[in-house]
Amino acid sequence: MMEPTDENKVDDVVWQMTSDIIKEDDSEWKKRRAVPLVDLKDSNGPGSKTSYFTMYDEGHTRILASLVPDEIIYNIGDYSKRDFDGCLLFGDVSGKVEATSANFLLPSLPGFTDLCEKYNKSGKGGPSRLTQVLNNYIGAMVQEILSHGGDVLKFSGDAFIALWKVTDQLSMRDAVHEAIDCSLVIQKTYGTYQTDVDVVVRVKLAVASGHLVFSLVGNEESSHYLMTGDPIYAIKAAEHKASAGEIVITARVSRHISANEYLINVLPDGLHAKVLGVGPNWRNMQRQYEDKEYSQGQLGKDLDGQTSLLSDTSIISNMDDGTGGPMEDEISPITTDQYALRPAVNLAARLRLKEELRRFIIAPVVRGIDASEPLEYLTEIRQVAILFVNCKVSALVGPMEGIDVADNVYVTVCNAVKDRYGCVNKISNFDKDLMLLIIFGLRGFKHELESQIALKCATECFEKIKSLKEIDEVAAAVTSGRCYCGAFGHTLRREYTVIGLVVNKAARLMVAYPNKVTCDRETFLYSKLEARNFILQEYKPLKGIVQPGPIYEFKEVERTHDLGFSISPFPLLGREQELNLYNTLLKRACTLSQQENKKICNMLIVRGDFRQGKTRLLEEILYSSDPQIPIHTFTLTAADREVSFRTVQLMFLQFIGVPGKTSRSSRERKIKVRLQNRDIDDDLFVLNKVYDVRFPVTKKFDTEEQKLELLYKMFTILSKVCFSMFWIVAIDDADYIDDESWMLLQVLLDLKLIFVLATMGTQRELTTYALQVLKNEKIKIIEMKPIDKWFHVGLVCQMLGIEGVPPELEKTVQIRSNGNPGWIESFLVTLMQSGGLTVREIKRIHAYNIGVVMPPLYMLMRLSKEETELWMDIMEECTYSKKDEEASKRWKIFVDSCRESYPDLTVAKTFQQLKKDSMIMVCFLNAEFKLEDVVPEQHMDVVILQTFDSLTSYEQLLLKCSAVLGDVFPRDMLLYIMSSTATRLTALAVKKLFEIQVLSCARGNFLEGGLNFKDRLVDPNDDLTVKCDCIGLIIEDSCIDLPKYASCGYLRFRSSEFRETTYNLLTDNQKREFHGKAIRYLEKETRRCRACGSGYFSRYMGGGRLDDGLRNKQKSSTSGRKYSIISQESMDTHTDKSSILGQFSFSTTAKKDTMPKNSMALRETVLSGHRSSSTESGGDNFSVSAGTFLFPSGLGLTTINKLKDNYNLTRTFSTFDYSLCTCPLILSTMYSQLIEHCKGAGLVEKIMDATIEYSYVCMENKNAPQAIKVLDEALELLEGPMKDQIELEWMVSLKRGKLFTLLGRARMYLKDDEAYNFFMDALRHYGIHFPTSNIGRSLLKNRFKLNQTMRLYLFPPVFSKSIDEDLAEYCNNVSECLYLLCKFFSSKGRWDEAELAAIWSLSKAVETESDFEVICLGYASMIFIAAVTVQHNLCVALEVFALRTCHRKKTIVESEELKAVAILYNNIATARFLRAELDKAMQMSYPVWRIANAARSPEILLGAFPFLAYGTLLRKQIVEYGNILTEMLYLVDQDVDNSEKIWYHALCLMLHLETGFIVESVEKCNQFIQTEGFEKTVRDPTGKTRLIVCKWLWEIRNENWEAATMWQESAWDFNIVDKGEDMSNLISGLYLLEGLIIYMVNKMDMKNLKASNRADALITSLFHKLDAASNYCALLKPRMWHLRAYYVMAKHNDYKTAFKHLKKAQKVAEKQHNDLEIEWIDHSELAWNNKITTDVLYSWQEHCEEENYIQFNELDSIENLVLYSLPLPIYI
Repeated sequence: MMEPTDENKVDDVVWQMTSDIIKEDDSEWKKRRAVPLVDLKDSNGPGSKTSYFTMYDEGHTRILASLVPDEIIYNIGDYSKRDFDGCLLFGDVSGKVEATSANFLLPSLPGFTDLCEKYNKSGKGGPSRLTQVLNNYIGAMVQEILSHGGDVLKFSGDAFIALWKVTDQLSMRDAVHEAIDCSLVIQKTYGTYQTDVDVVVRVKLAVASGHLVFSLVGNEESSHYLMTGDPIYAIKAAEHKASAGEIVITARVSRHISANEYLINVLPDGLHAKVLGVGPNWRNMQRQYEDKEYSQGQLGKDLDGQTSLLSDTSIISNMDDGTGGPMEDEISPITTDQYALRPAVNLAARLRLKEELRRFIIAPVVRGIDASEPLEYLTEIRQVAILFVNCKVSALVGPMEGIDVADNVYVTVCNAVKDRYGCVNKISNFDKDLMLLIIFGLRGFKHELESQIALKCATECFEKIKSLKEIDEVAAAVTSGRCYCGAFGHTLRREYTVIGLVVNKAARLMVAYPNKVTCDRETFLYSKLEARNFILQEYKPLKGIVQPGPIYEFKEVERTHDLGFSISPFPLLGREQELNLYNTLLKRACTLSQQENKKICNMLIVRGDFRQGKTRLLEEILYSSDPQIPIHTFTLTAADREVSFRTVQLMFLQFIGVPGKTSRSSRERKIKVRLQNRDIDDDLFVLNKVYDVRFPVTKKFDTEEQKLELLYKMFTILSKVCFSMFWIVAIDDADYIDDESWMLLQVLLDLKLIFVLATMGTQRELTTYALQVLKNEKIKIIEMKPIDKWFHVGLVCQMLGIEGVPPELEKTVQIRSNGNPGWIESFLVTLMQSGGLTVREIKRIHAYNIGVVMPPLYMLMRLSKEETELWMDIMEECTYSKKDEEASKRWKIFVDSCRESYPDLTVAKTFQQLKKDSMIMVCFLNAEFKLEDVVPEQHMDVVILQTFDSLTSYEQLLLKCSAVLGDVFPRDMLLYIMSSTATRLTALAVKKLFEIQVLSCARGNFLEGGLNFKDRLVDPNDDLTVKCDCIGLIIEDSCIDLPKYASCGYLRFRSSEFRETTYNLLTDNQKREFHGKAIRYLEKETRRCRACGSGYFSRYMGGGRLDDGLRNKQKSSTSGRKYSIISQESMDTHTDKSSILGQFSFSTTAKKDTMPKNSMALRETVLSGHRSSSTESGGDNFSVSAGTFLFPSGLGLTTINKLKDNYNLTRTFSTFDYSLCTCPLILSTMYSQLIEHCKGAGLVEKIMDATIEYSYVCMENKNAPQAIKVLDEALELLEGPMKDQIELEWMVSLKRGKLFTLLGRARMYLKDDEAYNFFMDALRHYGIHFPTSNIGRSLLKNRFKLNQTMRLYLFPPVFSKSIDEDLAEYCNNVSECLYLLCKFFSSKGRWDEAELAAIWSLSKAVETESDFEVICLGYASMIFIAAVTVQHNLCVALEVFALRTCHRKKTIVESEELKAVAILYNNIATARFLRAELDKAMQMSYPVWRIANAARSPEILLGAFPFLAYGTLLRKQIVEYGNILTEMLYLVDQDVDNSEKIWYHALCLMLHLETGFIVESVEKCNQFIQTEGFEKTVRDPTGKTRLIVCKWLWEIRNENWEAATMWQESAWDFNIVDKGEDMSNLISGLYLLEGLIIYMVNKMDMKNLKASNRADALITSLFHKLDAASNYCALLKPRMWHLRAYYVMAKHNDYKTAFKHLKKAQKVAEKQHNDLEIEWIDHSELAWNNKITTDVLYSWQEHCEEENYIQFNELDSIENLVLYSLPLPIYI
């Protein structure tokens, strides 16, 4: 072996090899190829007509030429056997090849089949992605072969073979050098390829040389090519010696290599050698080519993957758009430069070889090319049937004779496949074997029974080829499934083929099972043939196929005329209607058969799909027939249709006999005997053809009509003699009735002698005459429908002989079978044979308890009518009339799941076998069974594909793009995806799709500037009409002459199955391309609703939530410490700081190596024309400049004191109104589509972003379950594909924290306590430890409080720092989580933890001041907690800074932000109510009302109404109070339940209690309470409490003691928590307290000490709780002191103390401006001093009567309020 040279030298040599592309003159093209034997004149010469050869033809010819090798082009018409010398290069991109025959087209193992298995099982795209990988890899090698002058002869999945032909200009030595040089470049450049399924693909190469024979096979209709010779066999042996990444040459090749030209290593066998590299004597093969400007870069796009389906300008860009542009039949000129590397393609175009090349291409490809479709458009993932035929040629046959044998085999197969929806794709010979690949189901060749056709075609080919004496062995294999169908290779040299695991499986079966026709389980199921035609084969391992499933040998059983009538022990299921119809028709026919004038229907035809149960129904019908009526049955075969009168012969079989079974003389004798004594012997000859007899002809007829007339006469006589009594004739497969028999059958029906029962399929075509006969009124045709799902479990049990099935099996059968009994039977057979199903014996009660589905007994055995009715009455718990049959079926399916125990009562006594302890047979599924692996019954798919294939290329493209968009889609989006401007062409396509019932109108409304999502329901009857109901549709001028539906703006698929089937045709590349365009369209075109200005969304669609306009920019950044995101929190919570302000003053500009950029960081807010030019000074009516609020000088305490009493500090946001906004609906629709398109495009990061934003939209729409669903999917995505794409673990952790936060929020909305765990997990992933111990919380809370005090009162920040976006997003997310956690703690009364969460949330929110919504919510939670914990001064400070922040918002306020403002203002108003700052609270409550209404937040609006109303009442603004309640009444319908209705009526009663005025009458309130007021669960129970207490108090005041007893228990159950009680409940407590004191006074008067003492105890307890509550709710104090005075007066008769308390109450009321309480205190003082009249004393009670009601708007006519006088005990 030679010494290796320097590595750099080898690289230089390789570079020289790849760069030696120097062009020749065009005139020398023949010198590098053999001279063609057929001299084709250049049609561009003198006298030619250039118009004849159009530009279309030139482009088409080039495409056709790229599908065949050069040897075909140069010798296009030569079918002779041409021998020459040449060098072959064989490449295999997988592992070691299996040592079997027919391996050229047999995919290699283990590499290729393993790769197929990987892609099919890993969810990586299956055959589509596999083909893309191979195209990328092999396409690059093909280009290298072409650049070295090679001719790629064939492709085969993972392999290829190339030829260097020896000519006068290319010696064998040069050819060998070219092949070896090319091999070295391939191994150096493309030797290894890493796939995305962790399989490393390598190429191994073999080179052989010698004498070859090349020949065309076939005929002018269909041709192919073969090459044979010693190099073919030698290269196979050499390839066996090679390993991946190696080059092996044969000994003959070595002879043409000089010493030291290459580094070689001779193998031990001495016949082969490995080429390791170039040697020192290597010589450069300088070769000239045509175009010197050509470079490999021009073909680079072919190496990157498949070309876009829309890339060919011949489909879209040049379509007629109705504006005078190019016509549809025009295409752009195709330059020859792109084919310069392969001159033969240009030669074919110049020689106009289009017609000659067509015979080498299969029909679907030719049709596509003729329609100017790019080959990429023909690329699809299709359901096909694959047939491989392998023929082992006798060893005695030489190479030349072998060509003749191959030609004979090829023609035989082509003739067998012709007119059978198949295409012969390949033929190849390798190692003396011939192998052919036939494909069934390609475009335009789709058939529902393609698997059955493939099996029958395989059998025919097997028998015919086997009969050839030159063939020793034949094997055929058929498989069915989805595979890649499309072009494979390189643009310059490619082939149309099929690739996928289903193809490999067929090849493996063909080799593993010789001398048989075999198939897989899928073919068995799809064929719809009976199981008796299949023989289960012994298991043989198929390399590379892990689970091949059961394998069958197909041997079609010949049908006989004998129907084989048998009685099934099981009842027929689901065919009651057919049986009833038959019995009705038969009874009528028997009754009226002797009456001439009565019309009857005496032929019933049952039509149904293959294996729909027609024969089984026929047998059941005959079984149920009257036994007194004789029956004759027979079945027909395909051969019977070709024999005249065959059916009539079989009908008279019992009387006369039939040809083939009886002799002619016997039949003649029987006819004569039956017609004797009738004097018609001379006319018997007309029966000769009918019964195949030979009576002498005695007459001649002038016309055919005379002969037919005599025939009818004689046939009538014979029929009456034979059928002397009424008969039933049953005919199976009546499709095969010949036309002559149809003619006589009509005569027989007219005679009313028989009743004919026949079955027909739906697949066979009937003759025109037969179709005419079927219109006869005596014939009734019914269509068999699929078996109803209710009967599926019974059918399975019948077939398996068991009594119960697992629910998974029932579900699988119901989903996949389409109600076809034959499919169910075949499926169960394959499941049992593959070990997927086991049958065991268990106790009936055990089966019931574990959920086994057991059909009713009447499905498993024939019961009498009485027994069936008994079963239904007991087990199904109800009976239905016939009208309720459908409802009965629905009930039957679910009734069993409603029982609590096994019903073993009457039924067990009647049916002994149903006892609990009886043993039954039950089947169980294998643990590895997967529903998705079950192949479905595919009738609809075939019909859809047949429709699809009949469309034009543009219509198909339109449908494919539509399928990507979903069931409903806008036209503009469709045109964007198609990149089409051909308006009229699109309209014509849509028009056709409407008319063939594929598309329909989805009723778009374009008047509002977008689609209106209302009125979308479609009337099923109206849906059949072809029309467009779009409103506001603008029709283009070019389409004005077309129907409106041609321009429909919002379309939908009539069938989701059609959309799904069409979508599945797309390859992965096409799906990604279309989905990517859909994403861009949604991002570009999604706009706000018209009410919001139709602009772009700023916080959604990736716009981000960071708001630079909120912060005041600092002129120069301050240097300081820098921290990473998570480490910062650790510092905040676990380390001391030398400066308290350290956490607020450090710079947050992180270094690149410390703080990595988050790949999911949100961009800055884009406002798109929605920015406000000012801070709404005009709308908010500021009385001082905004600068006073934004930039106060001095300490924080000075700022607080200056602004706390400034009413202008409240910004009203009056210019923002989203009350009519429909943006959430738009966003919900958009995000649901966007996520689906992101999934289709494989954009995992975009899916995550869209899912997070979609979850916000879902919760905005109060759809928490949907939010939980999408967030769970996002978590799965994060733990799966996305986790591998994010390099930094902390980024994954932050994403996980965000998802947990949102999940907790959704759970909390559903009142699920699991929300707490989600929030804590979120904080953990954010790097935050929330203390769980009291000490830890106390320490951390005190530190935050100190920092907050310093920030609020001493050094408030004036300028904000420059903030990193990732850090800002992180802080906002943490703040959001803590805010939600604070809400959770508050709802549970855990105030200490809630306070820590609130202060921490606010701290994080203001740290970056980058999200207005988060800041508002942070302030809101902190203000609420401070109010509850009686930190009033802190409340005031927080209010000032919160309201200042609202003024600093310079950009548009989004609806979510406005809602946050409403929450903030509501909490401020509540805090002011608690502090008893009544005027300030009311001043804040009105903006809450307006902002909540503008933000479309009814929960805030309706929650604020009670406080606003109460405050209005305390100020004695009665008319305003009434107006508020009237406004409230308009909004109660927006509430999710009756909470607000309850509040409305409670506030009405409260007005009457306090003032004597009414809004609603007490009677209406009583009516509401009795009908709706007692809902057990309502959203807001405080309203229900108020209503009950007020109702009870009203009855107490009116001394309706019996009525009050009804409400007493509920009212007294009222309780007040120690801390944080809702102010509404505290006010209700005041009313309860008043009622208790009045109740106590009454019991004291009645001397009922027990009741009095009980009331006293309740009063004392309630006073204690209200006293404690008044510490943080000062608003209670005036009424508290008032009632305390009343209690002292009533209980102790202590005037002095009582009036002292009254004075205290009056003083507090005056301080709080509580005008209502002041007036009532004055009234009580006068009443207790007896200084008011009796009329005034009892005025309130008088106005409780209906005739004395005072409406609230009558206040002007009343001087004072009608106040209640608190009664004193009688003894006072």
